Amino acid sequence: MKCFKVHSKRNNLPHHYLFGLVEISIFFIPHFLYLMCKIRLSLIVLLLLGLSCGCSTVAKAQTAIDLHTGRVTKATPNENPMSKQRIMARDRVLATQDSLAYNEAVKKAFFLLRNDSLPQAQHELERALRLLPKAESNAVLRLNLAKIYYWREQWRDADRALREVRAELTQQLAQKGNVKTTLEAAPKSNLQSLINETYLWQYNTLYRLGKYQIAADSLKTFLQNNPELSPHEEMDAYTLLGDCHLALKEYEAAVAAYKHTLKIEANASEALLPLTQALHALKRDDEALLYLNAVLQYENYEELLEARAKLHHEMGNEEAALADWDTLVKENPQKLSYQVARAEMLLALGMKAKAKEAVKKLLHAGFPHKELPVQLQKLK
Repeated sequence: MKCFKVHSKRNNLPHHYLFGLVEISIFFIPHFLYLMCKIRLSLIVLLLLGLSCGCSTVAKAQTAIDLHTGRVTKATPNENPMSKQRIMARDRVLATQDSLAYNEAVKKAFFLLRNDSLPQAQHELERALRLLPKAESNAVLRLNLAKIYYWREQWRDADRALREVRAELTQQLAQKGNVKTTLEAAPKSNLQSLINETYLWQYNTLYRLGKYQIAADSLKTFLQNNPELSPHEEMDAYTLLGDCHLALKEYEAAVAAYKHTLKIEANASEALLPLTQALHALKRDDEALLYLNAVLQYENYEELLEARAKLHHEMGNEEAALADWDTLVKENPQKLSYQVARAEMLLALGMKAKAKEAVKKLLHAGFPHKELPVQLQKLK
């Protein structure tokens, strides 16, 4: 029987091919559906497993540890274990604790300062600065810390701390809208006295570091830009300027600076003594003696009286020198160096017997014989 091939317009397949496909479909469709059901079920299982893993991961992420009690807590998926309110409350508690510790450290530090316990005071100030590094009052703390470094002869630490104070005060002035390029040129403000104190301490530190020229130049700028200093600040500035010039052997400039100090306070011993040294270097001993006499006329300053005794000796006024040494020995019997100087004056004036008696007293007081001047060692 001849078979006709009738082509389908849709897919160009003969009818007997279509019949074959129908038979194949009837046989395979149930299996295909069964297979698809298994695949679909597997996918659902995998999806559920993935969700459960994800849920467990979320649950783990929502496990929280209370920072204060140390307890572990778990939250439901819809619950935030560390809400903003709790975080803010925690931060307030921590801030309060730090503030209390800060205040306690500051209080303790200033108590220790009043009792000259410098290392302990330094420790407490450093602790306070660590607790609240951005506190507005830290400039005062750092300034006092710098002073402790200075008093303990830790010059570089003092210089570093003072620079930090300057930077902090600069920022505070900037916030008030009162700052210029440098604090030396800053206008008057409620921070001005603190600024001036900071700068004067830093110039003192530079002097201690042997940076005399830098300190002198900085002081001149400071004085030029601050014409309305308090008398105390002006005295400190000009006295330190004189010290810098004296160290640089610029004696005329040193004399001018010290005389400016004495115009503010005539009895300023911190300026008088180095002034006499500068005048002596300029061979102006008579003028130096006038300044010493003017002050010692009213009050006996030990160091000035000693300076005058030495000056009298160098000028050949042995009797006047002896009179000053007599006064110093009488008022300071514990200072054996004054007794040695007096014995030398006695010997220079030909009073050999009195000189011997003075040497005996020295040896009896425990002064080493070998440390006596050679001419006194020869006395028997």
